[in-house]
Amino acid sequence: MNQNKVNEMQSSTITVELDGTDPVECAIITVLTVAENDYIFLIPINDKGEDVGDDIWVYRYVEDETHTADNPDLQEVTDPEEFELVAAAFDDYCEKNDLEF
Repeated sequence: MNQNKVNEMQSSTITVELDGTDPVECAIITVLTVAENDYIFLIPINDKGEDVGDDIWVYRYVEDETHTADNPDLQEVTDPEEFELVAAAFDDYCEKNDLEF
């Protein structure tokens, strides 16, 4: 990924707590709405704000009475068809914004 693009995204970060591991700080690439659901796209970063791999993480992003913008509910996307729709939307987003991952 282009380091300048990572630097631009670093102003928005979120900590993801995975089962059985230490929390992971991630830069927020974007949040997209696909088929009436919101999805957040993340890239793990280290304590210096540098990306730590080539993987983009995607989660269904839910805000409700108990999950606010400061503490959203991040849900795994496990359905292959849902994932394909979301991946296609992300590809379109990257193309329109001249991003390469």
